[in-house]
Order: sequence, then structure tokens, then C-alpha cells
Amino acid sequence: MLSKNYKKKSLLIKPSLLKGKITIPPSKSISHRAIICASLSMEESKISNIVFSDDIRATIEGMKTLGADIKEADDFILVKRSNKILNNAIDCNESGSTLRFLIPLSLVLKDECTFKGNGRLNERPLDIYYEIFRKSNIDYETNAGKLPLKIRGRLKGGFYKIPGNVSSQFITGLFFSLPLLDVGSEIKIIGEPESKNYIKLTLDVMKRYNVNIEKIDENNYYIKVAQKYKAFDYSIEGDFSQAAFFLAANVL
Repeated sequence: MLSKNYKKKSLLIKPSLLKGKITIPPSKSISHRAIICASLSMEESKISNIVFSDDIRATIEGMKTLGADIKEADDFILVKRSNKILNNAIDCNESGSTLRFLIPLSLVLKDECTFKGNGRLNERPLDIYYEIFRKSNIDYETNAGKLPLKIRGRLKGGFYKIPGNVSSQFITGLFFSLPLLDVGSEIKIIGEPESKNYIKLTLDVMKRYNVNIEKIDENNYYIKVAQKYKAFDYSIEGDFSQAAFFLAANVL
């Protein structure tokens, strides 16, 4: 209920051109991918123009748990692999990227790992991975299909069929992990792939770190065996999708 002393006020908006400068925030999608790739190299990489959001922080801490040595400064990090494995739990907070990217990696780098989350992340479907677990004899425990997820076992190379109508985060998670194995792999996407641009982004970032996945066509990818991630100093590009708001406002 409005106060008795409330007075209506009018706000007059006049058409005008926006003036000034804006700084486009760094791309969170690229940041996740660069941190993961750099964490898998034994040589040190510098990742600059990075913003330590909650999601990026979750990926940094998750990769530390999987053996990365990450030193932080104001707007950059120094990253390399140390093989110093920390505890068996990764708290993804509310980051779906962290969760889906790191699950396959944990099955390459550790014998056992538990994934935790907060908020709506606990509701995110992981059925694609559960199916892989069952076919690969990987033990897993969930809370009625939700987080926390405890997994024990090892990811195996081979043939993977992934529905195209699910998040490309599942495909990206496998892309990061399968090149590390000593058996070649192939991923076949059934149907029209969702978020093709994110799949391409993953391949582009991995290539900078010396890991290549052969794109046969839009639905088929071949992964060579025993590849090694190498250092690359990455200045994270701006997320120019964020600039669209200001560009649109200036033409109204």
C-alpha cells in the first residue's frame, strides 16, 4: 500500500544520442575454456583481461582440485599443471559450464571425485553423462538424479553418440578430455547440433593450446590419441554480445 504522503512524479524521456565510452566485459565463455586448457599444460600460461565472477571462480577452484597451479593477480592469472591433486570435491556453485566441463576431466585426472552445487544447478540434467557412465562401467551416486554427484572410474576412448538437442556443454566436456587418452575417439552428434558457435569456440580455444580435433562434418568429430596441451598466453576478448544493448539503444 502506498503512503498517504506519496506524490506522483513524472519522468520525461527525450530522444537523444548516447555519448561516451563503454568497456565490454571479457567473455565468460572464452575464460572458462582458456582456464581449463591452460590448466592441462605443464608449461605456464598467462591469461589476462579476466573477471573473477562466481562462475569463473568455480572453474578456477575446480581445476585446482584437478591438479592445476593457478596464481592470481588483479586482472590476470598464471596457470600450469602441477599434478598436485587436492581433495576429491569440486564445488561448482551455480555454474553449469564448470559442472559439465569438468565431469569428464575428473574421470581422466582422478580415480574418484564428488561434484557439488548450489541453487538451480542441483536441478540441471546430467542424463547424457549418466548414460556414458553406465556404458563405461563408471560407478556413480546421485541424490535422486541430482547433485551431489559422486563418480569413481576412468573415462575410456571410443565411439560416443550425443543427441544434438542437448546443451553443447556435454560435447565440450568430452572435447577437453578425450585427447588425453591413449585410445582414439569419435563423437557423433545425432540431429541438428545445439549451439554450433559454442562448439566452434571450444575447438578454436583448444587449438591455441596445441590440441586439435578433426571436424569431419557438422555432426562428426575425430579425436587423436595422447595429445598434449601446451602453454599459450591469452588475453580474453570482450563479450561483444553485451555491446548489442548499447548499439540498439543508440538507434532507437
